[in-house]
Amino acid sequence: MTSGWNLEKIKAFVLTTWHHGPQNEQPCPVCNSLQRVSTWNSVPDKGGVLFFTTTASLKASAAECTVCEVFHVALTKYPWAPERPSSRILRQNNDQNQVIVSDRLPWSYLAPFHPLSVNPSSEVNFRLLHKWIIECKSVHKSCNYRVNQTLPTRVIELLTNSHIPKLRLTNSTGMTGLYCALSHCWGRLEGLKLTNASSSSLQQSISWESLPKTFQDALIVTRNVGVRYLWIDALCILQDDAADWAFEAANMAAVYSNAFLVIAGSSAPDGSVGCFTERKQMPCVKVRSKSGIFSLRDIRPKIFVRERLEHVDFDPNHLHTNTDLEPLLGRAWAFQERWLAARILHYASKEMIWECRSSMHCECGGCDKEEDNRVIDLQSDSIHSEFDPMRAVAKWFVIVENYTARSLRIRSDKLIALAGIARQSRNAALGRYLAGIWEVAFVRSLLWCVVRRHQDHPFVRSRNAYVAPSWSWASVDSPVQYGYVKDFRGLVDAEAVEVDCRLGSPDEHGQVTGGYAVMRARLTKLKLVNNGCESEEEDGYGGRVVPPQVSGVDGLLLNSIWLDVDLYEGRDYCSDGQPLLGALIMIDPLDAQKCSALILRPSRPHEKSSETGDCASAFVRIGVTTGARVSTFENEKQTITII
Repeated sequence: MTSGWNLEKIKAFVLTTWHHGPQNEQPCPVCNSLQRVSTWNSVPDKGGVLFFTTTASLKASAAECTVCEVFHVALTKYPWAPERPSSRILRQNNDQNQVIVSDRLPWSYLAPFHPLSVNPSSEVNFRLLHKWIIECKSVHKSCNYRVNQTLPTRVIELLTNSHIPKLRLTNSTGMTGLYCALSHCWGRLEGLKLTNASSSSLQQSISWESLPKTFQDALIVTRNVGVRYLWIDALCILQDDAADWAFEAANMAAVYSNAFLVIAGSSAPDGSVGCFTERKQMPCVKVRSKSGIFSLRDIRPKIFVRERLEHVDFDPNHLHTNTDLEPLLGRAWAFQERWLAARILHYASKEMIWECRSSMHCECGGCDKEEDNRVIDLQSDSIHSEFDPMRAVAKWFVIVENYTARSLRIRSDKLIALAGIARQSRNAALGRYLAGIWEVAFVRSLLWCVVRRHQDHPFVRSRNAYVAPSWSWASVDSPVQYGYVKDFRGLVDAEAVEVDCRLGSPDEHGQVTGGYAVMRARLTKLKLVNNGCESEEEDGYGGRVVPPQVSGVDGLLLNSIWLDVDLYEGRDYCSDGQPLLGALIMIDPLDAQKCSALILRPSRPHEKSSETGDCASAFVRIGVTTGARVSTFENEKQTITII
């Protein structure tokens, strides 16, 4: 996420650290030889680029040349893991005794970084935060800074600026001002929360000691940036009142987008950990000047070489699946909160990271950039040109992929936790919002595929409560991807005759309690085979079973099948030989003889709905295939209902 430096910039940085001005010295011959001289094919080590300098000459030169010593320290003191090529600067090939970089020139991984404080709440860090805020307020026109924002329904009010401030819950309907909002992991820890029983006492006062550490730290940040109010979901939404929760959930987009600053406890798995977690000092190696020319500010000038921090988890388009380091980034609700925020400050495990709609910064300086940093904005293309609904839907597919890669503690929140983004993305050209799918591209949007990355991701449709129709990606508790569908290639062959959803609240972007899609499509008969048969081949998840397979009327197995649900047991169980139906949706963009199709099973009595009447005429989606042969489908389209 940091633009690479060229060799000359690296040399200049190292030298001017001591000399503080242009240099007239002759460059080191070894430094000069660090240039690309070979093609990919000439390198014996796969993925390497060969350079003229041997490790032996680099080591010898390091005794006289500071630039060479910086490279040598990076090579010998910080061996980079082979499975993370993007994080290593240099790798030594012992057989060739050469300096090799695995995928790009080594200087692209070298840049000056700021030192990191072990205390996230230090004065140094708060000064840095104030610098970022001032820059955003004064320069960034797109970051929505206004002195008098409409306050949420309730806020926590800081009545004093003392070390332990006096607090109370304030009903702020109709009030304006600045407020911060907290984004955090609830975890399994039961802490203080707003209920009908506690409301009266919290409006009188809130005891500092009763608050989880994450709440306390967020209040300290709020006070430090000069803001009087803080919004915390646990204390500002009645947790035992379904109507209040539904009302506030519908206003979530406004709460986070209007907040002066969203404070994210990114590294805390629950409220007991806090934002200000003590960090370990990163090991570093001191490199001293070889020239003997000292800086006026430091009679013992030095450079510290340390491992570069990676920021890929904070790349807005990164499909986050590892929640070990930054638990909040793997949370679906937090994805929306981050997306909606005008400004958000992450308290991560190793440093603070700042994001706003115009820039991104961190303590070490490794991810600093000045550009539009919105994750994906469906409306961005319409500012200077006519709104393109197909381009907007392609962006929506990416949002769905990012969102479903994250986890939800309460499965019935699947559509609710994305409602704020959907509401802000709305445009008349997109049509209705139907259980996570925009009407303008409804048929194409049916071709999502379940991705089961590991056993922690359930491979089932939500069982505890109805979440969405089976044709919606929201119906499954797994990550989904759209693949080449995002490119809008391929000819859509099916038609949507009638689609509707029964809403669970007045918010059309939120929860649904039913839905159906009447389709006109070319069909083919299929059947389930090999369901549950044992095999000696591993399935990739520690088991030794053949996954269910689907065959056509000709007895040949379909290729490229992605099943939505576990067909071995539970309510989605299908016996071997179960009759299925294939519905042709889209012709393959590269091979007109192949197509993508939905795999459907007949609906069952418990799936009967008032909209579809007799469930025997309705079907439930259980998967998709992208490798079916067009010739196996009937020529005439038929009408089917999918629930």
